[in-house]
Amino acid sequence: MPYPYMHMPPGYQPMPLITLQEALFGYVRYKESKGKDHKTITDIELSLRTLPFVRPDIQYINQITKRLILEYEALVSQLPANYRKNHKLRKLRFGELCEVAHRLPKLSPATIDKYVLTLRAFISWCQDTDRLPTWKLPKFEGLDRRSDKDKRLPFTAEELHKLFTSPMFTGHAADLEQQLRRHKKGPHLIKDYMYWVPILGLYSGMRLREIIQLLVTDVRREGPVIYLDLNEDGEGKSLKNNASKRQVPLHQDVINLGFLEYVESVRQLGHQRLFHNAPVTAAGAPGDIFSKRFGRYLATIGIKHKKLTFHSLRHTFIDQAARQAHLPDHLIKALVGHTDQTVTFGIYGSRISLPELAEALNKITYRDHHSARSGQNVAPQGHFLVDYRP
Repeated sequence: MPYPYMHMPPGYQPMPLITLQEALFGYVRYKESKGKDHKTITDIELSLRTLPFVRPDIQYINQITKRLILEYEALVSQLPANYRKNHKLRKLRFGELCEVAHRLPKLSPATIDKYVLTLRAFISWCQDTDRLPTWKLPKFEGLDRRSDKDKRLPFTAEELHKLFTSPMFTGHAADLEQQLRRHKKGPHLIKDYMYWVPILGLYSGMRLREIIQLLVTDVRREGPVIYLDLNEDGEGKSLKNNASKRQVPLHQDVINLGFLEYVESVRQLGHQRLFHNAPVTAAGAPGDIFSKRFGRYLATIGIKHKKLTFHSLRHTFIDQAARQAHLPDHLIKALVGHTDQTVTFGIYGSRISLPELAEALNKITYRDHHSARSGQNVAPQGHFLVDYRP
């Protein structure tokens, strides 16, 4: 059914009338076909669902205009933070929600920008697929003025020292049935997911999801190099993008700490998931619960702040690779799964071999002052405390 234009210009080809819900569904399926991970797809769906919530009168995509795009930011800015998680607030309509929102914290600038950018990407897709006429989107001026570096900071030397000399890595109290007590000093040192996931994050720069979803079969050897194969082979596994599919050698420090013994113990128990006892959410998200636990742990040892999260370990690794190990940019990107768009390496460059990656990775060191003087990289009980200079 064509648009009901009263005066169509000569040669005009009417476009089909498509409902907003139909278009939103098509866009999400398109993103899935491009290999976007489950969390990214969920974020896209939640962001796009905000449009019919704040503008329930928008039933068809031909009702989307430049003016709507400009007004959308102001409408979204009125929403309270985490309103979907509040069982009382999520039942309210937009107008009702705005009446009580004045006394509640609002969505952060970063979240508002994410909603706006997702809507703009959806509109561009509709235009590219002839669901909407092509017209230029208004200029985007984001509310979040922080750089990516400012959103999450790497660990300082003091913070890393405090983390890896804390009870979880040196000796802690026994866990209770319903409570982890890794923050309390004691005679136990359980090397499970709570122990290994931060160490792998620090020594590989891998994303939390990439680590948590590893299978035992993803720990592989090619010649002398032991590495982690990051792939999407297995139920529920997904990666952020194509560049995330990669092979990451194990740092010698991680091997020295007993990681291969841990892998073999899991293999002997018959588990497929390397971190089989790491809980997942009801929706199957593999890293969300660990992320919250890690944040709480940082708080209990006194180093938690808004810009310090598990992802800060990735920033720390990248900083250390560039500033301490002096690795070239294309090697760092290959290790952490960033797309290399340079002409030399991104277009014409051949695949970097595992021995080359392993040699580069092992140039990255984390030493405390004592071990640095003694020439040892790892202290006797694995207390690889750092002399880290970002």
